[in-house]
Amino acid sequence: MVTSGMQQSVQKRTLVPVYRTAWTVPTDTRIDLGGSISFESVENLLKPESFELWRQYVSEDARKSLSAVRFALVHRFSSSAHVGPAEQKSVELMQRVFVCLRLIKPTKAIWSNIQFRDTPEGIDVFSFTHPTERIAATPEAEAFNEIDLYDIRRLQQLLDAFLELVDNGPLNVRSAIRHYELGYSEVQDDVLQFVTWMMALEQFYSSGEDPVPPDELMRKISDYVDIDQDIYAETQFREVFPALPAITAREALPNLFILRNRFVHGLWVQKEWLAPARIGTLYEKTSYADVLREVVSWLVRKSLVNYLETTSSARR
Repeated sequence: MVTSGMQQSVQKRTLVPVYRTAWTVPTDTRIDLGGSISFESVENLLKPESFELWRQYVSEDARKSLSAVRFALVHRFSSSAHVGPAEQKSVELMQRVFVCLRLIKPTKAIWSNIQFRDTPEGIDVFSFTHPTERIAATPEAEAFNEIDLYDIRRLQQLLDAFLELVDNGPLNVRSAIRHYELGYSEVQDDVLQFVTWMMALEQFYSSGEDPVPPDELMRKISDYVDIDQDIYAETQFREVFPALPAITAREALPNLFILRNRFVHGLWVQKEWLAPARIGTLYEKTSYADVLREVVSWLVRKSLVNYLETTSSARR
């Protein structure tokens, strides 16, 4: 196709690997998410030789890792043969799709992407995120999570509302999304992660310029989220450890603010909260302070997803 005598338009794709995908997802899966975006099987699409151009900069093992992608979020678009704004816009769009999926179910995966042209000879990779062994610092309750078809169907339902929200939604909700994702993508320290997620939680429920008192904030949270739900109910963690006692946000809410205040005022976790709350799971010992980190992540996610579900229903 030639555009009005100008440069030829080339078909391109931005591919975002979804490494932590459940083995129950059929190998021929392709689900349209709207806007030329899909979740699909890409097994055998990429090969180590697809990255041969960068062999001096990327090891053979890394090239094999880049090509070993089973499922991905994919954006199809067209632009001129040159790399420019269209490619950057595609990357920015897919970063948002990735964050929306993280809201639906957080995993240890971190953001990465591969961009390529479709040619008669096959694919021509022209840009990619350099492989890294770093993983997101998830709380223990999220460490077993894998993306399944139910999660992708929820992404399909909520994505339009999410994309509208991050561009035009209330500032406090957009800030909450930003700090929720920063807690996974940029923060490796448990304390900073907890404080970042507490910021997200308070931002979501803020109104105006004045801080919301903790008692009012807890009331708002309890009105908006089912705080009596087991926070492990929708995780693979519950499947692996079915006999573990339920943890609810109701019993933990006051302690979230106590721990937040201790951290921001230069104090450490109180001694009794450092004692093991459970043993024999993924980590050798999990303290009550670790459990509180699980709770705040769950609360932020539930609040934002509830907001998206309400917004999405109103759009139909």
